[in-house]
Amino acid sequence: MIGVLHVSAHLAAALILMLLLELGVEMCIQHKLLGTSGYHTLYQWYRSVESEHFPDPTGLRARIEQWTFGLYPACIKYFMSAFDVPEVPKKWKLDPEWDREPKQPEQMSHLRKFPSKWSASASQQDPLNTVKIVDQFVIRQTDKTDVGASDASVNIIVAPFA
Repeated sequence: MIGVLHVSAHLAAALILMLLLELGVEMCIQHKLLGTSGYHTLYQWYRSVESEHFPDPTGLRARIEQWTFGLYPACIKYFMSAFDVPEVPKKWKLDPEWDREPKQPEQMSHLRKFPSKWSASASQQDPLNTVKIVDQFVIRQTDKTDVGASDASVNIIVAPFA
């Protein structure tokens, strides 16, 4: 009985923490603070709100930063960067290059030069212009029984342009 109660308490705590995190991210999105003006904008917003609503007349924050060799603000900054992602466009248009590209029957989209029919209305919001590839690897096909298959290239996109 105690084991079930213990597991239930952990599940309830995890659910509450998940909801609080979701509310925090949603609040940042509503106030246009999440991923709107570059990298680490969420952390910059946090620092401005922290200094405005929680003044530090004794310099405790600076001392904690010094005592932890800068680890205190760095951990918060990099934790917040996991949620500070670039926004994808809200308005899309048909890509004219996709229409002009000659298409072969049954040609897979990822093998085309312009694989997507859609592009962002504003070029500064186009995901191809706002993120950079930080790692890439190729998965080679080992079984040649599938005639139409080819090598697959995977790009890992994690960081917006600064």
